[in-house]
Amino acid sequence: MCDHSVSLIPDTLQKLFDNSSIALSLADAGQDKPLIAINTPFCNLTGYTKNEIIGRNCRFLQKNADNTIARKELREFLDNKGDLSIRKALINFKSDGTPFINLLYMSRLCDSKGNTRFILASQFEISNSYPETFAHYGIELQSTVQKITPAVAQAGIILEGSIRAIANSTSMIAQAKLTLEELKNSGPVF
Repeated sequence: MCDHSVSLIPDTLQKLFDNSSIALSLADAGQDKPLIAINTPFCNLTGYTKNEIIGRNCRFLQKNADNTIARKELREFLDNKGDLSIRKALINFKSDGTPFINLLYMSRLCDSKGNTRFILASQFEISNSYPETFAHYGIELQSTVQKITPAVAQAGIILEGSIRAIANSTSMIAQAKLTLEELKNSGPVF
């Protein structure tokens, strides 16, 4: 986890975050949702360093990709406190410009009064994934969610949402493969 705004992040959450084997990011719930923490698997996935990412909104990873529908749904999730979690496949770009399909899972971390303190996100590249790889991701994410729940509860934070957001993996992988094929055949994305 990075040092930016670490004082805002409960120690139990920071430790769990640092030890996760899946790509995680944590955004401040304030205006524009800047990232305040990312872990090493996130850096490995995107190719960016922590210093290049902290303080920015994750949307910069989309560059000029046409994620119009997904962006709209993500904005609605962030603006509507009634939604517990969201899962979307997005076209993102690594630091070297390589496009990839990112399965983004976002959930709210709320205080005991129901106010959103953080937005927790996990990222998984499904561009060239196979169902068994996705199943492993689902198991890892479920384990992380199960570990986060008591860890954040100690700090008076409640994890909104559930692992139910990880469904239809074969469909998501098939769609990712189609999208990548379209990207290959359409030439430059920009």
